[in-house]
Amino acid sequence: MARSQPAEARAGRGPGAIHTQGVEVRFLGRPRAPRKMPRMCGFAGIVSLGGADPPAGTAARMRDRILHRGPDGCGEFDQPGISLAACRLAIVDLDPRGRMPMSTPDGRFRIVFNGEIYNRPALRESLEAGGARLATGTDTEVLLHLFAAEGASMLDRLDGMFAFAIWDGARRELFAARDRCGEKPLFTAVHEGRLYFSSEPKALFAGGVPCAFDEETWTELVTFRSTAGTRTPYRGVRRLLPGHWLRAGAGGVETRAWWRFPSEAEGEAGRPAAPDRAAEIDGAARLPDAPSLLALLESSVRRRLTADVPVGVFLSGGLDSGSIAMLAAGLHGRPLPAFTARYGDDPCDEGPYAEAVARAAGVEHHQIRVEPEELPALLADAAWHQDEPMAFVCSPETLAVSRHARRHVRVLLTGEASDELFGGYARFRRMRWTRALRRLGRLLFPLERFLPARGAARRAVEAARLSPEEWIARSNADPEPGSFTRETIESFAPERAGIAARAVEEHPDPARQALSYERQTHLQSALDHCDRQTMAAGIEARVPLLAPAILSLAGRAAARTLFCGRHGKRILREAMIGRLPECVRRRPKQGWNSPYASYLRENPPLRAWLSRAAGHGIFASCPIGALRARASIENFLAGDDRAAHLAWILGRIVLWHQVCVEGVRKPF
Repeated sequence: MARSQPAEARAGRGPGAIHTQGVEVRFLGRPRAPRKMPRMCGFAGIVSLGGADPPAGTAARMRDRILHRGPDGCGEFDQPGISLAACRLAIVDLDPRGRMPMSTPDGRFRIVFNGEIYNRPALRESLEAGGARLATGTDTEVLLHLFAAEGASMLDRLDGMFAFAIWDGARRELFAARDRCGEKPLFTAVHEGRLYFSSEPKALFAGGVPCAFDEETWTELVTFRSTAGTRTPYRGVRRLLPGHWLRAGAGGVETRAWWRFPSEAEGEAGRPAAPDRAAEIDGAARLPDAPSLLALLESSVRRRLTADVPVGVFLSGGLDSGSIAMLAAGLHGRPLPAFTARYGDDPCDEGPYAEAVARAAGVEHHQIRVEPEELPALLADAAWHQDEPMAFVCSPETLAVSRHARRHVRVLLTGEASDELFGGYARFRRMRWTRALRRLGRLLFPLERFLPARGAARRAVEAARLSPEEWIARSNADPEPGSFTRETIESFAPERAGIAARAVEEHPDPARQALSYERQTHLQSALDHCDRQTMAAGIEARVPLLAPAILSLAGRAAARTLFCGRHGKRILREAMIGRLPECVRRRPKQGWNSPYASYLRENPPLRAWLSRAAGHGIFASCPIGALRARASIENFLAGDDRAAHLAWILGRIVLWHQVCVEGVRKPF
């Protein structure tokens, strides 16, 4: 990272800061080390499946590898057959008695937990009415007593983000679970007759699980930028799926789904007849579900503002984060810090829109721009914390914004998940024309060799030749390696192919099929990215759009609610009429991007590294071939913009392998 800024720069004067329309822009700089650096919660553990117990202290060593997630309190528990260890960031109830692993009074159940339960007060009241006596105000204790009383069925009652593991000493059995959409992570590996589990893969390796690249995931990483389902890029390491629980003991390991997205058919059964448009509200007509969404979103934001530490918001300048910022500012009752990444004159910069929201909301606006000399260290740190090849080009900026925000807050609200819930991506709307494209494609078969390589005619022919499952998977794929048949997808991405097949089976509409597929693939990748880069800075990220009631509304919403309008997410746009500046509410979607091509070409350390990376030995097993991989990178560095995206994809895989597998913390 860069050297420290002079005092006058930190104060908003001098070369380390600039002012734009009266709003301060702060560069990242090197954060001054606080006296105490509490971070987010993390845990690790080992349960015997019949093998010998690991050496004493193994779980604690695993936990120590992820102390960046939170040493407000560290603890461990070792007993024949089980080892648990945890580190905690105190967000709600700072009582040191919230230390984990936490036990029930009789000692039967012990829990390690990562996350927040937003309906904790109501659950606590219910437990106390049933005779439970709780010693702290933590949601950890509420979870523990709720499981002791109700078992796995208690999961349906939770409104929150969570991954937890509970050891039942009487049954000699571990129970673990993840929240509905996967805001909080949980990874597992079976090794030498034991189940290892942790909040991040790197902790598994600290416990003795071998760290090796699973080369069978190469093609999926190149094609989709991430792995789907339970697979990870590490051999033998699996993720527990969102909305699933796990039981493990001497009898083995069992996993099962406890939640799934509700379907439109379930919604239609109980939905009263309604016109396509509701009556005018606040002088503007809205979709029938828009007022309901606004009320649910306000309730969700209010719950997620609850904390015993400072809270702020990510503010990118788009519809999603802008909506959260406006609602949060109105409910917070005092100036709310908001944090934005800036890119100068680059087209990626959304600063003017973020400024419009900041002025309307009256927030304390922090705008962060990363200096060129900071990029190499940020990229290496982001790769190490991600634990997988970075699927998003904005990872270093997310980490930079989180580090800056950590000087002011411990909790940030984000606008994640809106696109996957409400059909925000343009590809969803294009999928509505799939049937017509297929008919047109079949008519064009005789003329195929005369068609241009790109354009609607070529897409029509491709749509006609691919099965529905293949077409869905293709909608969110990069053009490499180029071959899309059922056999090839099943060979390199079997779980992804299965997700697409179930989507086709469950939903007749192609657009809804694509939406279902994205909710189980891209959404998980986005939430993983958000978790890792915020946790790395000691920030807890909260996602108001993933409240159970909003998930229910989105799952049951009619197609006209999800896929109408020019720019997508019409239901959210109409819900925010009169609440969000019109220049933001009406603007087309622009994903959070970064000028990664200029980063790699114009930053001397990054350019030199990428040139060396072209000859990395990992390309010997690359599906596009070592020579083509090297040529793609060299062509990009020589100025061929067509090779930029592939060069970035290949480069991030090399960077991940160097940092996470080879252990090179300073590759640049």
